[in-house]
Amino acid sequence: MKTGRSHSDETSGCTQVLWGELIGIDDSTGQERTFSVYKRTGSLLIISDTGCERLAGPDHGLSKSRIFQEVMDQFSVHAVRRKPSLYVLPD
Repeated sequence: MKTGRSHSDETSGCTQVLWGELIGIDDSTGQERTFSVYKRTGSLLIISDTGCERLAGPDHGLSKSRIFQEVMDQFSVHAVRRKPSLYVLPD
């Protein structure tokens, strides 16, 4: 199986590795939203389906449930779950 995708951010020189993709329900609209979570040096980068970016971290101190909570808190969504993926998601 493939491992997570990696992407290098040219502006900051950081390498980002895909931790996983999440799905949640928007609190205001009830619409399904998707989020990509990348591990970066010292933090996690969460990117929404609309392109909004938020940082959470430190990456080594967040459990899966805490990452889900960060997405819910920062993007006003609920019922967050992993999006089925062909990639193996590291713990």
